[in-house]
Parts: sequence; C-alpha cells; structure tokens
Amino acid sequence: MDRRKDLSTFPFQDEWFVPLVSKDSQISNAPYEHDFLTLRLGVPTVGDSFSSSDYILSWWTTERHGWSGGASASARMIYPERRVSYAQGFAPLTQIPMETKISLEEWNNVGLAKNETNLYRLESWSDYYRLRRLPDSSPAALLLTFPLTLYYALVEYGTVPWTVASMLNRPLRIDVVGAEKELNFLDLFQELTFLLAGQIPDIETTSPILELVFVVRKDMLPQSLARRRSDGAYGLDLEISEWLHVYIVEGTYGNSINPDLDCGSRIGSPDMVMAFNAGLYAYESWRSVLKYLQAHLSVVGVFSDYNEWSGLQCASLGGNRESLRMNPFRQPRAMPVYSMNLPQFTNGFLYAINTQELD
Repeated sequence: MDRRKDLSTFPFQDEWFVPLVSKDSQISNAPYEHDFLTLRLGVPTVGDSFSSSDYILSWWTTERHGWSGGASASARMIYPERRVSYAQGFAPLTQIPMETKISLEEWNNVGLAKNETNLYRLESWSDYYRLRRLPDSSPAALLLTFPLTLYYALVEYGTVPWTVASMLNRPLRIDVVGAEKELNFLDLFQELTFLLAGQIPDIETTSPILELVFVVRKDMLPQSLARRRSDGAYGLDLEISEWLHVYIVEGTYGNSINPDLDCGSRIGSPDMVMAFNAGLYAYESWRSVLKYLQAHLSVVGVFSDYNEWSGLQCASLGGNRESLRMNPFRQPRAMPVYSMNLPQFTNGFLYAINTQELD
C-alpha cells in the first residue's frame, strides 16, 4: 500500500492522467471508460451510429468495453487478420507515434545508457516520449504499455535470448501466453520492431526481427477466428510487416500445445515466454507453463502483474523473488479494486523466471 503514491506518479507535465489515478478511479471504471475515453477522447460506445467495419479498427474498443470471455461487444468485433495503421488504431487520438523505425541518430540524440547487448535502456515514459517526439498531452501510453513493457522486459531480462538470436541471424522468438485483449492491437506490436530496427546495423538483411506467437484459450478466441477453426489446434499466420511475423495459436501452453512443435513454423523452443498481467496463482492453467519453463532452463519467462503482492508470490514460484520490480511502462491508470486495498495497475510489476547473464 505504501507504493500507491509512486505507482500513481508519471512523468507527464500535462497531467491528463491525474483523474485516472484518483480515488474515484480506484473504486470504479466509470472515470476511465465514460469520463475519459467516451467524453474526453470521443471513443464510440456500442449502440452509437457507428458501423462495425469502422468500430473494429480502433484499438480503444477493449479499453472502453472490456473483454469478458469472448462475450463482450469488443471481443466479438475483433478481426485479428485485418491490418490497420496507427492512425486507424489510435483513432480518434491524433498525437501518436510515427509509423516508422527509430533511427540510430534519433536514439543517440536522446542520450540513453545501453545494456550488455548494446540495446538502449528506456527507463521511463519520459524517455520514450522524447524519443518518439510525443507531446506530454498525448495519452497514447494507455495503449503503448504493452509493446513498451515487452521492450523493457527484453532489455532487462532478455540479454541472452537477444544475443543467441542475433548470433544465429534469425528472428527473436517470443511466445505471448494467455493472450486476450492483445489480439485487438496486434499491429501496435510493430512499435517493438521500430525500437529495435534502428539499433541493428544490417537491418536491411535481417527480416523479420521478431516472431510473436500469441497463445489463446479456446474460450477467448474471437468469433471471427472461431468460425474458421478446423479440427485440432487452431493456427493463424500473419505477416504484420517485413520485421514482424505473428502467429495465433489456440490451446493451453505446455498442455494441449507443445511449445516446441505447435507454435508457428519453428521447430524448437522459444527464446522467451511473456505473459501480461498473468496472476500465476489465480489459474490452474499456468501450472503447465511453469512446468515447461522448469524443464527448459534456457527459456526466459517474463510476467507482468497488477500488484506487488501478487507479483512477489508468483515470482516465488520460479524461485526468483529478487527479479520483481516496478514497471516504468505500467499503464498510467489505477485499476478498480473491489476485494482488497492494494494499488493495482495494468503491467504494474515485472518478474522473471530462468534469468540468465552473459558470460
């Protein structure tokens, strides 16, 4: 509980986020969904005179209407196979990142430190906003928490996976387990490749940089994909861009899905396993993921959690409580808490299993 003030502090001089971390926001979704998204940003609600073909383009749909086992309006309308631009996905927001890679010159101008593999360390939303030349008034961070959390996890915990992939001149392979709302903004994960591309000298001959496999439970599968499901594990192969390849696989990781055989086109283990807001203690299905990581010590597992207490207990399952840290790229919005008084934030904390260091 002592973390509440620190968790609620963000480096934006334009304090658009203040109402989103207020006491009212800690007990109700209304200040975010109605007051901020609908009234301030103009995100349409179900029932507005807004056609479904336009509605599904915006990445704010799952922020406004949530995700409930595939039963919510936003979940039904998601078409992961449909490509959208940043302008379409962030709409009606206009102060957004440019849809292009960040050059080495731009990186150098920001003046950041590097990790052991020469990847630049982004330490705060302020660093990222300066790099992407975003004004402090832009609430784009509310969506960008997902690709930026993944970049931060790679820099902090993924030095060995990044080194191995680079040495073998192949894409970095990351399995995103327990995917849900992420399916609504697959194209937003290009931001991770835009961050990485400018740091790779021979990027023109390295394509793709990244392979992401989103593993989805059957009950979370959008209707557009469920209708196309054939017998056996469902798979969808998407080339998001020249630098990003995405696979969507239906099943339970390490159980109905063999991570070494059923995830995309690869044969063999992933470099990293990532799960957003996992809560390993809350769901029995995480047991098979932990067993897989215990049997594959070369695969780094990184998990985010809503609150520190849950993160600490879950990190203990992997024997690495020391890896737990507050995520600087947590979503700038407090989540309502109904059964306890712990401060909670989307991607609030990070911890890792099978952490490795370069020799």
